[in-house]
Amino acid sequence: MKLNRLTIHKFKGIEDFEIKPNGADVTIRGENGTGKTTVADALAWVITGKGIDGSTIESQIKLRGADGNTPNDGGVEHTVEAELQDDQGNAVTVKKTYVEKWQKKRGDAENCFTGNTTLYSINDVPLSKTEFESRMSQICKEDAFRLLSMPLSFCQMKWQDRRKVLTEIIGEISPADIIATSKELAPLTAMLDGKSIEDLRKTLQASGKKTNEAMKGIPARIDELSKLTGENDLEERPVKETLMQKIASIQKQKSALQQELDTMRSGGATGKLRKELAEHEARLAERKTKLLSGGLASREDTEKKLSKLRSQLSSIGDEMETITKKKDQLETICESTWKLMANLRSEWQEENAKVFEAYISETCPYCGQPLPSDKVEEARRNAEDDFNLKKSRKLREINDKGKAMKAQAEEDGKRIQLSKDKLAEMQKRCDELALQIGGLEQQLDGMAEPNLEDDAEYQKILQEINSCKKAINSAGEADQDEVRRLTSEITALDLDISTRNEKMAAIQQAEKSRARIEELKQEEKELGQQWNDIQHKLYLTEQYLKTQVKLTEDSINEHFEYVRWKMFDQQINGGLKECCDPLIDGVPYSDGLNKGSRMKASLDILNTLSKHYGKKLPIIIDDCESYTSLIPVDSQTIRLIADANCKELMVETA
Repeated sequence: MKLNRLTIHKFKGIEDFEIKPNGADVTIRGENGTGKTTVADALAWVITGKGIDGSTIESQIKLRGADGNTPNDGGVEHTVEAELQDDQGNAVTVKKTYVEKWQKKRGDAENCFTGNTTLYSINDVPLSKTEFESRMSQICKEDAFRLLSMPLSFCQMKWQDRRKVLTEIIGEISPADIIATSKELAPLTAMLDGKSIEDLRKTLQASGKKTNEAMKGIPARIDELSKLTGENDLEERPVKETLMQKIASIQKQKSALQQELDTMRSGGATGKLRKELAEHEARLAERKTKLLSGGLASREDTEKKLSKLRSQLSSIGDEMETITKKKDQLETICESTWKLMANLRSEWQEENAKVFEAYISETCPYCGQPLPSDKVEEARRNAEDDFNLKKSRKLREINDKGKAMKAQAEEDGKRIQLSKDKLAEMQKRCDELALQIGGLEQQLDGMAEPNLEDDAEYQKILQEINSCKKAINSAGEADQDEVRRLTSEITALDLDISTRNEKMAAIQQAEKSRARIEELKQEEKELGQQWNDIQHKLYLTEQYLKTQVKLTEDSINEHFEYVRWKMFDQQINGGLKECCDPLIDGVPYSDGLNKGSRMKASLDILNTLSKHYGKKLPIIIDDCESYTSLIPVDSQTIRLIADANCKELMVETA
C-alpha cells in the first residue's frame, strides 16, 4: 500500500496542509515545532485511530489555550483525509473528522456543549465507527501499520513478542529435527517421551540433587556404624560361641533350682497340714449351710417378693415423673397460646376499625399543571380499592391464624386431661404397692436367723481348724529358710545371665552394624552409577540446547541481510535462557548500538516483515537528518527532517 495524498485541516495546530506523493517517496522538512511529527500522527490517526507512537491523541487535536486547557471552538471540523493505493493499483479515500457536539436541552434557549465525536467515511460514504474499523481492518490493521510503517517499533516490543513473530517466520523447529542432527542425541527421543526439554532437565537436575545428597550422607553413616562394631569378627566369633554355651548351662541350673523352689512352696512340711485344713474348712461350710438352709428358705422367698414390689413401685414413679413433666410443658404452651389468641383479637379489632384516608395530589409531579378531575377521582378510587384489599387480606390472615391457634390449644387441653387421668390411675396403683411392701417388711422382721454358737458339731469343727492353723505356722518357719536360700541363688543366676546377655547383645549389634556397612557401601556404589547416568543425560540435554540454538539462529538469520539474532543467553550455571536480541556486527541493539546502526537494523527487520506478511506500507522515518545513509527498502518512505532553514513545512517528492 502507498500514500497518494494526505490532506490535513485544523489538526493539532496545523491549519491546512496537503502532500501528494502519488506513491513516490516524500521528504518533509521544517524546523522543530513546525509540525513534522503532527503529519505522521495525522496519517496514523486516520488509519489506526491512534498516534504514530500508539497513544490516544484525541485530547490533542483541538488547539489549547495559554492556560493549557482546551476551550470549545463552536463546532470547527478537524479533518484528516488520506488517499491510499493498494498493491493492485486500486485507490481508496479514508476520512475522519473530529468535531464538537452542540445540543439544545429542554428548557434552554441556546445550544450547549455535550462532548466531542468523530465522523467516519470511506470513498465519501459515511460509516459508523464499527463499520469503519471493520473496513479498515481489511485495508490495514493497527498492529501491521505500526510494524510496517514505523521502523523502530519492532525492536521496542517485548522480547517475547519479537521472538513469537520470528518463530512464525521460520516455523517451529521440532525436537525430532534437532535430535536428527546427531546420532549422539538419539537416546533423547525415549527420554523426552512427550515432555519438553526444559521439563526433562528439571527432572534430571532434581534427581541429581537428590542422589548427590544421598551419597554425601553415606560416609558419615558408615563411620558412625564402624565405631559400634568393637572387636574384629575373628575375635568375636569364638567369644560369642562360648557365651552361648555358658548362658545355656546357667539357664539349666536356674531351672533346677526353680523347680525345687516351686516344690517347697506347694508342699514341703506344711503340705499335709494344709490339705487337712482345707478338709476341715469344707466340713465347716457344709455344716453352716445345713443349719441355715431351714430358716433361710422362707426368708429368701419373702425378700424376693419384696424386691419385685419395690422395683414395680420405682418404675411407676419414674413413669409418673416423665408424664408430669410433659403435662407441665403442655400447660405452659396452652397458657401462652390463649394469651396470643387474646392479642390476635385485639389486633383484628384494631385493623377492622381502620378507615380509608389518603391524600391524592391534583397536580402533575412532572410539569406542575393541574390534573383532570376524572384522573384525580380514578386515582382516589384505586387507592381506596388497594386499601380495602390489603385490609381484607390482613383480617383474613389474623382470623386464619386465630383458628389454627384455637384448634391447637383445644388439642393440647385434651392431651393435658389424658395425662391427669393417667397420673390418677398410676397413683392409685402406687398406694396399693406401698401397702403390700409394708406387710412384707413386717413379716420379714419377725423371721430370726439360727444361732451357730449353740450347735456342738459346728463348734467342734472350728476347734479342729484352729489347731491345724497353729501346726502350719510352726512347720512353715523351717520351710521359709529353705525358700529364702533357693530364691537368693536364683537371683544370683539371673544377674549372671543378664550380664552375659548384654555382652551377647553388643556382639550381635556389631554384626548388624557390619552388615549395614556392607549394604551402605553397595548403596553408595549404586548411587554413584545413578549419578553418572544422570550427568550423561544432562550432557545430552545441553548438546540438544546448543543444537537448538544454532538451528534456530541460523534459520532466522537466513531471512535478514544485516541483522543477526541472538535467541538464547548463556547462563553462569551453563544453562540457556531464551531471549531475542538483534545484533549489528555483534553489538546488541539495546546495549551500545549507535543511532545509525539502530535504523539500519530496524529497516532490515522491516524489509523481512514486509515479505513475511506480504504487505508494504509507507515507512515513516523521523529524525531523518540524523542518518547519513539508509539501506534500501522496498516500500514508499516518508522522511521527516529537522531543518533550521525551513521556517514552514516544505515537501520534496522524489
